[in-house]
Amino acid sequence: MYQIAIAARLLLAAVFGTAAIMKARDGARLRAGLVDFGVPAAVAGPGGALLVAAESVTALALLWGPAARIGAATGLALLVVFSAAIVVNLARGRAPACNCFGQLHTAPIGWSTVARNVALGAIAAALLVFRSDGVTADLWGGFVALASAPLALGVAVLVLLMVMLTFQVQLMQQHGRLLLRIQAIEAGESPAHGDAAAPAAIGLPAGTQAPGFVLDALDGAATSLESLVAAGKPVVLVFTNPRCGPCEALLPELAHWQQEYASVMTVALVSEGTARDERAEAAHGVTRVLLQRKREVAEAYLANGTPGAVIVGTDGRIASSVAQGADAIRRLIGECLDTGPSSASPRGLAVGDSVPPIMVTELDGSDVALADALDDRTMLLFWNPRCGFCEKMLPALRAAEARKSPNMPRLVVVSSGATEEHSAMDVRSRVVLDPRFEAASAFGASGTPMAVIVDERGIVASELAAGGDAIFALLEAEENRSASQVG
Repeated sequence: MYQIAIAARLLLAAVFGTAAIMKARDGARLRAGLVDFGVPAAVAGPGGALLVAAESVTALALLWGPAARIGAATGLALLVVFSAAIVVNLARGRAPACNCFGQLHTAPIGWSTVARNVALGAIAAALLVFRSDGVTADLWGGFVALASAPLALGVAVLVLLMVMLTFQVQLMQQHGRLLLRIQAIEAGESPAHGDAAAPAAIGLPAGTQAPGFVLDALDGAATSLESLVAAGKPVVLVFTNPRCGPCEALLPELAHWQQEYASVMTVALVSEGTARDERAEAAHGVTRVLLQRKREVAEAYLANGTPGAVIVGTDGRIASSVAQGADAIRRLIGECLDTGPSSASPRGLAVGDSVPPIMVTELDGSDVALADALDDRTMLLFWNPRCGFCEKMLPALRAAEARKSPNMPRLVVVSSGATEEHSAMDVRSRVVLDPRFEAASAFGASGTPMAVIVDERGIVASELAAGGDAIFALLEAEENRSASQVG
């Protein structure tokens, strides 16, 4: 029993410690996941921080003998809360993604998730009930005892430790692949064009015959790959999941691409959800959504994450590697526009153009013309609260507002998020909603964050700035321009 207690403590500490670390590394995903589970957006930020702290304390307590029972008790309490939240959502017909290990593992919840929590909870409860010295022993003594355990018990403990080690190795391997991909993106290059250590291109090789499929659309009509290709345009297959936060954040742009670039390409979503799950897609105006039963089509294309996208050429063959993530998909769409059968795709307003009559929505739900917000020289900041790059620039944005520089242009945040997602932004500037990405698209903004200057007459006064660094450089240039005029 002594050795089993030691192994149980190590297992629970590894689970809660890994969960805490990975949640802390991706605060935006954690907050989005809590909102998906029904937590109010206003408390999702503090709630996420509290959750990371609770899991961290649990892991550390389990590793320290005198506090091990406290760690088991807090671990059991957390598992009970997690299981209750999962059961409530499943009972309501909802299956949000379980971001238990942050970016390392995201999957829709199910009864298997409850079963896993029950098994871990049983281990934690056993540590509270059993009176073995192993529950409160120091870990070094525990390792010595494991090494001298009887054969049968030693084998069982060894198997358990091997399972733990395998789990940790898999997590770290996946983490390593993510870091390589992020480094390549930050370097401004595709992972396939980096150095020799960079991962190979994702997906089927270009020129391979694209795997065929026949899937039901939202209206129940059967749609095949052949019917999509028959239109004589490149087909962009976008693999999504209705419980994937980054997928939902990309929906306004997907709707825009479907509508504005219809003469150049065919954009089709291949979703892992059911027709009942696709309310968000319909609400954003996305029209071509195909439903796979599980992930059979995505797996056939070797698209292992969401959102992901691949181009199928007019000859029915693979024309690109799989683009993983919103920014990679935007680049893929740009490549398709450059090589498509038409070069007449809309590129947005140019410097000197007047702002057209575009309607946006105030946070109180009232509609207003965007031009009415332009009574002074203004920076329009195109935003999405679930965009990681937007999240990253928030502290600097708040600091710029706090300076209250008289030379800084007025700031209007044009966001494609939902009303309740903006309370955590904590910015002083005016925020208006552009749920279908129509205002951003009119200016040629293909992603977030991006910004443009519009003067007091409603005339575009700058090129689009893309990314936090470019946006703040544009802001500084505007302040210098205003200061020189005053001087």
